[in-house]
Amino acid sequence: MKTATQLTLAVAAAISLTIVMILISAYSLNTVKGHLDTIADDRQPKVIAVKDMVINVRTAAVAVRNVVMLTDEAGMKKEKLRVDELRQGFAKLEKQLTDTIKLEQGKALLAKVVAARVAITAPMDKVIELGLANKNEEATKLLLAEVRPVQTRLVDAIEELAAFQIKLTKDSQDAADKAYASALALLIAAGMAVVALLSAGGWLLVRKLMRQLGGEPAEVAELAGAISAGDLSRRIELKPGDETSVMARMAEMQVSLSGVVANVRGNSESVATASAQIAQGNQDLSQRTEEQASALEETAASMEQLGSTVRQN
Repeated sequence: MKTATQLTLAVAAAISLTIVMILISAYSLNTVKGHLDTIADDRQPKVIAVKDMVINVRTAAVAVRNVVMLTDEAGMKKEKLRVDELRQGFAKLEKQLTDTIKLEQGKALLAKVVAARVAITAPMDKVIELGLANKNEEATKLLLAEVRPVQTRLVDAIEELAAFQIKLTKDSQDAADKAYASALALLIAAGMAVVALLSAGGWLLVRKLMRQLGGEPAEVAELAGAISAGDLSRRIELKPGDETSVMARMAEMQVSLSGVVANVRGNSESVATASAQIAQGNQDLSQRTEEQASALEETAASMEQLGSTVRQN
């Protein structure tokens, strides 16, 4: 496989894992947000409403007691008005919980609260009526005999509903914590996978490139520059068994070029020797030619002299 292909695959794998990490993060954050929204928008308002119910009932009980204990009509009417306002507030809380509680167990607990509230209304009104009529002793007996037990049952029902809502809130908190821990573990695992992949891919690519080059890139570049400049004397150190790297090929090229240079040098010396021999032969031939020409001139002179002698005789 080509180096460029390997590098592309490694980068693609790293990008894919990064995308997976982003998706996991988005999903996990959305899950945690869902649990937190449930706590903030559903669980917590219900807990607050139930707690307000307890405060409402206890405050109403104090107001009813005040009606029985007070003697001035204005004070008693004020406390009676206060009881009416608290009942209106309780009705709003009851409607809020009726509209928002969806679980069957929660509906059953709320039904107990409603039943206790209905049961306490009539005896509480009777106590208020007796108090306003200044029948305090009779009102006190009715308060202790009928109102207080029902009030205790009402408070217990509300507290039971509160405990259920608090448990649901804690369950949502635990679910959010669990989702966070799971998301954190997945992100750490994915992050380690990305680091491992990049580290392994980088190491393999560097190892392959170093094996292909046969040495450090700077060393290969320096050696190539030296050879291109005609310096064939540089010593090339190869790793044991290296026969295919760039450095190995350059070593072969260096040996080959050295042989070519030696052959050229030897042929040049042979040509120079042959040229010198040819020049020497030409010089000898020229000298013999000159000697023959001189001999011919001497022969011609002798022939001319002989001819002159024959003409005289």
